[in-house]
Amino acid sequence: MQNGSEGAEVLSDILKNVFKSTVNHVYEHGGFISTFEGDAFTSIFPLLPDQPHSIQAQNIILCTEKILQRFKEKPVQKTKFGNFEFGVTIGLSAGTVKWAIVGGKYKSFYFRLLL
Repeated sequence: MQNGSEGAEVLSDILKNVFKSTVNHVYEHGGFISTFEGDAFTSIFPLLPDQPHSIQAQNIILCTEKILQRFKEKPVQKTKFGNFEFGVTIGLSAGTVKWAIVGGKYKSFYFRLLL
């Protein structure tokens, strides 16, 4: 914020760069992004009826390993305002996901994990 709109643009570019590769990994492994919240996102990997769950679980773990490796290989983003280190935290859960579109004139949606 101390660098004004130029600093905000640099931060936006960094986040696009960081998110681009992680989001691509999710989609490449059969997932999708249900929500973005600041510098975090939630992804969902639907189970496919024609594929064993063990194979799908391995695929999800491979995706998380690729994301972790990306941050291990390039944790620091260099800018004209300095170097900034980024990290990643990944949580995994399994269960049924309920979702819905809600609202009247203005619509929104939600995803909820049923344990």
